[in-house]
Amino acid sequence: MPKELDPEWKIDVKKASAQPPAILRERLRQLVEKIGASSKRVYTHKGKKLNIDGRLDVWSRVQDKGEIKYHFNKEHPSFQSLVDGLPDAQRSRLIALVELMESMLPFDSIFADRGGDPKAIVTNGVADESLALLARDTYLQLNGASDRSAKILDMMAMCEPFSLRWQDTLSMLKTAFSWES
Repeated sequence: MPKELDPEWKIDVKKASAQPPAILRERLRQLVEKIGASSKRVYTHKGKKLNIDGRLDVWSRVQDKGEIKYHFNKEHPSFQSLVDGLPDAQRSRLIALVELMESMLPFDSIFADRGGDPKAIVTNGVADESLALLARDTYLQLNGASDRSAKILDMMAMCEPFSLRWQDTLSMLKTAFSWES
């Protein structure tokens, strides 16, 4: 590289470091995004997240047309259990409320908090009564009956909030369905 480009590349006197010009950095960023886009498409399809690993995520990260969006998983068994038991008018109001919460996620605050002290961010957790209800409803929605299915238990063990308190969850399911150990 000729010496004339040193100022543009911000090369120091010892030639120990360099920084590409802004226009080149922008072009490199675009190329990296373009190259990475094909690998990102593996996890998305027509704006939907593929559920490859059998997890029961509450939030879905969707990349579509260069945008990243987060959606509440309305197909989550706990949500479906609630929605199925509601009259049409209440169902519409609940879905509208969920869409409001999706649209108002505090991304700026979360980003700032993660940048400042990521370990200071903690989840609220789930109360015992709520965990028991969610576990029961999720299991019934996935299984359709109260008989024990190892596959469904394995799936539940991988997703939050159950995975965070798996022994409690399993105990609650045993009590709810009168399973023997």
